[in-house]
Amino acid sequence: MDQTSSEEAKAIIMGIIHDFLENDPDRFLNYVDHIGFDLTILRSLDDFDAAWLGQYRIGKGRYDLERALNDLNTWPPIAQEIARRRRAAQS
Repeated sequence: MDQTSSEEAKAIIMGIIHDFLENDPDRFLNYVDHIGFDLTILRSLDDFDAAWLGQYRIGKGRYDLERALNDLNTWPPIAQEIARRRRAAQS
């Protein structure tokens, strides 16, 4: 992950949440709770993208992509699917 550019990292991080909003909005709040994102910090929806990226910002122009992906992979529905696929591959 070290070689991922800042723009690529931002796109991946935003892609995770946009995927939830577009494809699984009913689980959006559950995911937000899973990662510990505080929606009450938002003054308006226009603040969302910057705040979401701020959740993973580790320095000027640097984002913790590994943490963002770990948050996704450890969210119970995703973790269960990963485990299911691993079991299926071993069979």
